[in-house]
Amino acid sequence: MRVWQKIPAVRFTLLFATGIVAGFHTAWPVLYPALVFIGLLIILLVPVRRDSNRLFGIQLLILVFLMGWIRIQFPLQIRPGNDLRLAAQSKTPVTLEGCICAPVDQRPDRCIFPLRVDSVWISEQRFDVQGITSVVLYDSGCALEQGDRLIARGKLRIPGGARNPGGFDYRAYLAARDIHSQFVVNDKSQVLVLAQDQDGWLNSQLLRPARKHILAVTARVLTGREKALLDGLILGVRGGMDEELQEHFRDVGVIHVLAVSGLHVGFVAAFLWMLIHLLRIPHKARLAILWPALFFYALLTGAQPPVVRAAIMAALLCAAPFLQRRVSTMNLLAVAAAIILLRQPLDLFNVGFQLSFAATAGIVLLYERLTGLCKVATTQWQEQGHSLRIRMLQLALVSAAAQLATLPLTAFYFNRIPLWALPANLLVVPLVSVIVFIGFIAILAGAIWMPLGALFLQCDWLLLKGLIFLVERMAAFPLANWEVPTPSIWGMAIWFSGLAFFLTLSRPAVAKKWLYAALVLATSWIWSKMLTPAYELKVIFFDAGQGDAALIRFPNGRSFMIDCGDLNEQYDCGKNVILPALRHMGIRHLDAVFISHAHSDHSGGLYTLIREERVNRIIRYDNRDPELYRSLDSLAFAFSVPVERVRAPQHYWPCPGAWLTILHPRHGWLEPSNENNGSMVMRLQFGERIFLFLADVESEGEGLLLYYDELVDSDVVK
Repeated sequence: MRVWQKIPAVRFTLLFATGIVAGFHTAWPVLYPALVFIGLLIILLVPVRRDSNRLFGIQLLILVFLMGWIRIQFPLQIRPGNDLRLAAQSKTPVTLEGCICAPVDQRPDRCIFPLRVDSVWISEQRFDVQGITSVVLYDSGCALEQGDRLIARGKLRIPGGARNPGGFDYRAYLAARDIHSQFVVNDKSQVLVLAQDQDGWLNSQLLRPARKHILAVTARVLTGREKALLDGLILGVRGGMDEELQEHFRDVGVIHVLAVSGLHVGFVAAFLWMLIHLLRIPHKARLAILWPALFFYALLTGAQPPVVRAAIMAALLCAAPFLQRRVSTMNLLAVAAAIILLRQPLDLFNVGFQLSFAATAGIVLLYERLTGLCKVATTQWQEQGHSLRIRMLQLALVSAAAQLATLPLTAFYFNRIPLWALPANLLVVPLVSVIVFIGFIAILAGAIWMPLGALFLQCDWLLLKGLIFLVERMAAFPLANWEVPTPSIWGMAIWFSGLAFFLTLSRPAVAKKWLYAALVLATSWIWSKMLTPAYELKVIFFDAGQGDAALIRFPNGRSFMIDCGDLNEQYDCGKNVILPALRHMGIRHLDAVFISHAHSDHSGGLYTLIREERVNRIIRYDNRDPELYRSLDSLAFAFSVPVERVRAPQHYWPCPGAWLTILHPRHGWLEPSNENNGSMVMRLQFGERIFLFLADVESEGEGLLLYYDELVDSDVVK
């Protein structure tokens, strides 16, 4: 109890967050928790004698829990009558009018931006609406800017959620930004700009000019990957950064440096503090300078949860001496989380929010304990004057504390554990610190005299080159990261219970409780596994757009793939759908991939799977026209993947009780009139259940299948 008294904000925030989770995963009307909340509030406010402080405390805790429940449910259940989402029910193109309310994300083939909409035209009838939509404009040379008021015609729709195992939940991602629809515009000719600078004084006079100045200064000297990387490090702009480079940062375990957070806010705060001392600004006026500057930088970088957390903590830390208060870092962290969640409760499910707060909490709680374990070595080094060793060890322990706290989340969201994270952070974090520091100096110098800013950027260019080279080389190391399946909630709870046990070892009574909790969780997890049917077949049909892709998982661990979806300039089913699903389920290799026919919407995704060395064997129709499969066979040969050419009847027994048969096309039959009718038709039987995979076979091929009579009777037909 004494611990909670020292950190009351932590208890409040944990209960509030628990209420948000409970409210998000229940479908009860918001009226029920609201009535309970009002009833408890009346009881607490009535001036009666309270004989039990414990009862009063429990009632207060329930109130905080219900606050979180109501805060998440109210915006989800209560919508205004003119909500923009209602217009998304229209199946025909609509016309929207509104103002761009955030920076435009420029991509090579499109631009993406949020549009605050106030009018919509459906079938030439105008309606007043309110809401924000995410606009996707397919235009490589988009000249739109934040603050532009425009009118555009396109298709309004509700964004899709996670439609495949391990898929990205785009709907939840947008909802955390209070965006609940998506507006697709296929051509810039469908967009007309009505006015500019319509987004308020703060944005038009301060934020956008500052952002333009920063981008203009970096563009004077830097180009390509170096410019995109520096823009990302200073402003959090990742639109120009290629996906391959971001993947390298993720593989090495240093992706966190690309998020504007405590490092950047620390530089801003340190510079302001130095400037205040140099100018001898009176003590009482310092907060009036520090706070606006910190939050101005947070808004400048997009006000993402990591930078908002850092700005709030820095602001409270600066205010503590003025208020003559002792600082509890965990209290500051909890206050920052509470402020963010009160503003937008869906941020609790944001990856950046979770990683940022988990890493900071890990550093605060675990660093001191890890330092205690190394006390003997640090004492000897201090006596011998090895200050550099001590600093390197401190940096390593900070990195280790953050890695331990975020390890389950990293495995959950990215299905990988970076094995080189510790040495990589020792090299990358100091280098990024120098790059960001010089970048800030270059921007400030560029505002005074551009050639001076360019001189600093030349130095930064060399460091950015070195950073890219270092990350690429480390990503190429063998076993740079260990791929893991998505951990269960049980496993994550056991991990965090183990960390709590480690933290409380100095208090045996508390440590014993955490040990018991970890053992109970482990036992429950084992029983849940034992009660799950052990011998079952799983057939997963992917949402692969126009194409087909199905995964078969047999009880003995073998995995077959039937078709792999499409591959075109804008979409790669292998990369966007199948690979994330394989990582999510912990499937490292596909024992066999069956390609029904050569059309791209069935075979396109296989190219990525071959390059990623996921395929043990390819089985395809023995087509007499080798040109149809030439590129696929060449790639398979280059990666030493055997290709088996078959015709029906062909049988496979992947596990006891399972029988896979290729029914079509058969030996001795005439060549099919087209590629669709030449599709391999497969029949899978497991026990009494039968699946029939017809691919794109047409009436001609279906007629030939009647030869099999009762053999084609099936429970599931694809």
